[in-house]
Amino acid sequence: MPIPLTFLRIRVPAEEAAVPHGFQPGDPVIYMRSKQSSRPGPRARLVSPTGTGDSYNYVVDKYWRVQQILDDGDLLLVTRRGKLHRISASDPMLRKPGLILRLLMAARFPVQTMPGTPPETGQ
Repeated sequence: MPIPLTFLRIRVPAEEAAVPHGFQPGDPVIYMRSKQSSRPGPRARLVSPTGTGDSYNYVVDKYWRVQQILDDGDLLLVTRRGKLHRISASDPMLRKPGLILRLLMAARFPVQTMPGTPPETGQ
């Protein structure tokens, strides 16, 4: 007899289903930040040389958390060190991590805190 995998389903409360972009305060998110330098770091992806060949264009995954959803639909995201970034919820560089990625990269996401308190840096 097969084992039901109902424990893997994530139930969405009615108020979350009404949000068009699907983000809620406290959700972990991954933002692909584009960068340019002469020496890309070890986490650099999609590395390509610039036109002159003196430096490289690349992207780095940033592991942030939704702190607040603003009135205009933008998201206020917080980093592990407490910096805030205002990003559009429809930005193609922004995505929700899957379950496996959330578990593997849990230490890279900011610690979830109560609203109005700065996140712990962990260092």
